Amino acid sequence: MIKMIISPEYFGINEKENSIKEQVRKWGAKNVSIDEDTGYVSAFMSLNDYDDFVLSLRKNVIKKADEIVSDDEKYPAITQIKYSGDLSTFEVMCFKDIGNEKNVAALELYMVSASYQVLGGIPQEQVYVRIYFTDNQNGNLIDVINASDLIGR
Repeated sequence: MIKMIISPEYFGINEKENSIKEQVRKWGAKNVSIDEDTGYVSAFMSLNDYDDFVLSLRKNVIKKADEIVSDDEKYPAITQIKYSGDLSTFEVMCFKDIGNEKNVAALELYMVSASYQVLGGIPQEQVYVRIYFTDNQNGNLIDVINASDLIGR
């Protein structure tokens, strides 16, 4: 069995205790409890269930990157997204005149990558997501976003 301990910040300040417990149970966890003093959530999963769960989170990150590339309405300037093996670094190939969609795409990638990292065992304060925006015409770097800055840690 794997014991998961999840920071209350993962769920947000408006989540109700029953909602949090139900969400964690849907992941395949059992014996879900919330510490009254700290708000930390603890739960148990079999090793196989945990591995399957983390794999599904990994697939969600890749799916989100693919969705961003294929959404020509919301992200018309983004043409390709490459990612590192640990899904912490992304290279977004885009047109030079990318607008506000840059921050929206960065936030979406951060949310799925950070979730994958935290629930995969990386402490929340050590989560690392960096996004490089590269001009797909000439390969020049347009911008770099350390995505954790977007949420104002």
